[in-house]
Amino acid sequence: MIRFETLTKPGRTLSPKRAKALRDEILALNLGLSAAEAFQANWRARIDSFLDTTDVLDCVWDGDRLVGHLGERHFELMGYQAVYIDSLTVLPTLQKSGIGRKLTGRSVLRTNLKWRGRDVLHVSRTSNPHVAAGTWAGVPLAQDYYPNFDPEQTSPADLPAIAAELCEILWPEIPFHPETGVLEGAYGGHFIPVRPTRHELVANFFEQHIDAERGDAIVNIIRYHPMLWMRLAVYFASHIAKKKLAPGGVRRP
Repeated sequence: MIRFETLTKPGRTLSPKRAKALRDEILALNLGLSAAEAFQANWRARIDSFLDTTDVLDCVWDGDRLVGHLGERHFELMGYQAVYIDSLTVLPTLQKSGIGRKLTGRSVLRTNLKWRGRDVLHVSRTSNPHVAAGTWAGVPLAQDYYPNFDPEQTSPADLPAIAAELCEILWPEIPFHPETGVLEGAYGGHFIPVRPTRHELVANFFEQHIDAERGDAIVNIIRYHPMLWMRLAVYFASHIAKKKLAPGGVRRP
């Protein structure tokens, strides 16, 4: 049975034995995603400090086996609370099961509830045009997303500046281009097989600005406004209520 587990500051709160076992599970899951040298080297280099730098870790278990995880790191950037999605991994055989969407939804809801009343930023990086297109499609207003893939629209000036500040914190040695959101050679080489997108604007953007062999990535930012958490909370509560109701509206025991 699939179950979700949320760990806060796992590097501090887990016993050494549990932390080592979890690191081993995370490494094994991620190494199974790609045989690319850059990808394997990236995870082997970061796994020892992964739990220590993660503020919140959502784990997905199938019995005793780890089949997915999402890790968050939290920052204050130019007056905003920023949540950086440091990892999002799902076992390949479960990647179309909705687990990734549930992990992302849990993170967005948690973010907006924890810092309700403030503008909150959800930040990630990706070399996958399919992921970028899906993220962009879920944002109703261009001024709430960076980078903007539509050449006829522009992101507000503060989002490129915020992205640049975050990149200086996380990857000071990697060249960043705030006008496009591109981290040049972010992954140190061809990283992982990616899914193409049918979204013409996103496909054109990646074709023009991303060098997959170099390991380029883009930095995505979504800005959530103070009242959005209310709408998310109402939706989430109604969704849970529907799950607990039997046909006819009678609550299940």
